[in-house]
Amino acid sequence: MQNKEVILNMSNFFSEGMVLQMEKPLLIWGKDLPLMRISVSFKGKIHHTISRANGYWEIQLGKHQHGGPYRLQINGSSSKTIDDIYIGEVWLAGGQSNMELPIHRVYDSYRKEIDEANYPLIRQFQVPMTYNFTNPQEEIVEGRWISATQKHIQNFSALAFFYAKKLYEELGVPIGILHTAVGGTPIEAWISEDTLRKLGGFEEDFLFLKDSEKVAKTIRNDELRAKKWYEKLASLDKGFIDKPWYETDSNHINWKSIKLPQMFHNTPLENISGSIWFKKEFFIEDELLHDENKVLWLGTLIDSDDTFINGIRIGRTDYRYPPRKYKLDKNVLKKGKNILVVRLEVVNKIGGFIPNNFYGIKSKNCRLSFDDCWSYCIGAEMKQSIEPTTFFQYKPSGVYNAMIYPLKKYPVRGFLFYQGESNTGKPARYAEYFEALINDWRNLWREKLPFYFIQLANYTEPTVLIDDRKWAELRFQQSLISRDVDNTGMVSAIDVGIENELHPPDKKTLGNRLANWALDEIYSIPTSHKNPEIEEIQKYGNQYVLSFGPSVKQLKLINGTKVDIELLDKNNKWHSVNSIIEQNKIIVSFNNEDEYQEIRYAWRNNPSGILLEENSELPILPFKLSLTEIADASK
Repeated sequence: MQNKEVILNMSNFFSEGMVLQMEKPLLIWGKDLPLMRISVSFKGKIHHTISRANGYWEIQLGKHQHGGPYRLQINGSSSKTIDDIYIGEVWLAGGQSNMELPIHRVYDSYRKEIDEANYPLIRQFQVPMTYNFTNPQEEIVEGRWISATQKHIQNFSALAFFYAKKLYEELGVPIGILHTAVGGTPIEAWISEDTLRKLGGFEEDFLFLKDSEKVAKTIRNDELRAKKWYEKLASLDKGFIDKPWYETDSNHINWKSIKLPQMFHNTPLENISGSIWFKKEFFIEDELLHDENKVLWLGTLIDSDDTFINGIRIGRTDYRYPPRKYKLDKNVLKKGKNILVVRLEVVNKIGGFIPNNFYGIKSKNCRLSFDDCWSYCIGAEMKQSIEPTTFFQYKPSGVYNAMIYPLKKYPVRGFLFYQGESNTGKPARYAEYFEALINDWRNLWREKLPFYFIQLANYTEPTVLIDDRKWAELRFQQSLISRDVDNTGMVSAIDVGIENELHPPDKKTLGNRLANWALDEIYSIPTSHKNPEIEEIQKYGNQYVLSFGPSVKQLKLINGTKVDIELLDKNNKWHSVNSIIEQNKIIVSFNNEDEYQEIRYAWRNNPSGILLEENSELPILPFKLSLTEIADASK
């Protein structure tokens, strides 16, 4: 007798270790053979239904309080058992790389806390990175739940973990995170096609993206073009001809001197695409040689590197953003002179060892810095830079269709979002897009769910020599959402960034600030979560007095010696002005003969002179305000 056909299947978030949302109606669904009798057993009750003609079925399990572990038993054409289920609080965490960034990328900032972490009831489901331009997908076919224990914690979203940890400590219930973030994605990638067509400007994109053959051809051509470029670079590289330059005996090479770290602007290496070899001789004493946990740190490099010590290849990183941390085996270093060689591949004429990072060796008890004179030699210079790759996950609506839409029936308490870096090139309509995204997501879940998000951190793009203030503009656009869209909350990151680091490691501060929004607004646990804002501006002669509300007792200055305040004159020219802090007031002085139209604070990509409220440690939000209606109170 033949076994009956096995068709029963469900989205992968219905799997061992899942966390279901408490106090909301729970829905279980899947597909099976048409008109198949389905039974679901959960918490001692059995629920029945019949699958539809297309095989789809769903069963309501009702509302439940927190608890677990539970078992879910599904019977249809086959049986499926899901164990270790908990009911608690579930949040969706979306955005781009700063939401995606895993614990292992920030581990060195929280080593002791992470090493001691054991939170089996904090769990994350990683939605796999995929996209779809044809239509929204109904199911998630890959992915699994993991717990914040030593086995899996390094793969958790760092921001989502610290958020969940704060909630867990305060609420004492299981916390689930649906993690759906993709590095580099602009906001339009997370918005539905219908909405983008109404907003306008994406018609040509959709016309191209709907043609699957053109998309496939573009991917093949991009891969082939990149492969040929790198193969040609390797064939031309003098460092691979005869005796390789990474070997210890390379003194016959015409090495030249350069001070590192620095970007290659205004150096002989400016405007070079190709391979550049760097050499550093250093000396090791017994203390470092025999110390434990030796790691070579090479900050962040633009773009990719192959790194060698004493002729031994110790690591490679294929693109710019990951920090270079290469563990050193005990046989790599030797007492006395050692030779470090880095072969750097620059793909777009702007390379460098990004400053404000550590370059050298760290061990348990020692630290050896390489911040001084290095040697370099150009291996090969390409006539053309490599053409940019088309990243289809960045394209309009693709990840919305494949990574947001399939989650729509999975109940959540709310949304967390960290995105915006990839829209700083054109920030003018960001608020419009952002509000559309919030509406799209809320419409999917058929509920006006809370939406808490991070305002962009302070940052300077190392490949650019000027401050175009577009990050400041995008922060302003984000602030419009927190002001105008109900049930939203914005967390400022203006005080946690690092000048040349796109991915600031301080995700704990931001996670805690996000959690404070939820604790106060959703769970009725009072916190200091709202950033202080100006309550009043007064003019007295040649001074403006900016006053904050009574909750602000004392302002304090960080990251500079002067508050970053500017005034706009009648000729539309901005002037940096002096100011002093008096408790909860900022007193701005100016030339009494001038007339000013606007005042702005922290209106730069990477402002210095940031103000915090002393008790809450929350930053004053960047602002730009009109002065035209303010009369002189001294007259």
